[in-house]
Amino acid sequence: MLYLLTSWNINTSSTLHY
Repeated sequence: MLYLLTSWNINTSSTLHY
């Protein structure tokens, strides 16, 4: 669960960054 949240958070940050 925590891993999924972290992964989603990083994925969202990457999308916003680019």
